[in-house]
Amino acid sequence: MTTTQRAVSTALALGALLGVQGSACAASTTVHASICVAEDIIPATDLARGIDGLTNKSSETAYIACPIVRSKDPSAAGMHAFVSGFVPNGTLWCTLWSAKKSGGAIGQAFNFTGPGTFQLGNFLSQAEMPWQSVQSVECSLPPNAQLFNITVIL
Repeated sequence: MTTTQRAVSTALALGALLGVQGSACAASTTVHASICVAEDIIPATDLARGIDGLTNKSSETAYIACPIVRSKDPSAAGMHAFVSGFVPNGTLWCTLWSAKKSGGAIGQAFNFTGPGTFQLGNFLSQAEMPWQSVQSVECSLPPNAQLFNITVIL
């Protein structure tokens, strides 16, 4: 087997292992939860940003918004968005939103009741993400709960 044949075989094998299928492959983007901002008026010190994510240090539930960073336009397969983190007590509620430039929004809710770590997600179809729309995840973060990251698969 020549060097070129070996390289092609290796590339094909890696592509098969990784699920790469030409231009139809999914794009995955993960962002740190420190990108999220408070939606309500709470002291800046109540939302701690660290290497492990965003933590609600308040004794009250914090309402936060996390922008969705898309690496490409939505495909016919739609978009999956996942939020991961930890809830020591209480219930975390999140909604995956898609808002049109012309007005109107569509939301898909999900929740987790602690204690424990979680990875929750929801789905938006391509029709729910029209041209010039923006997506976000908004969450109610219980006291001492933490968001690690947001992952988007297009």
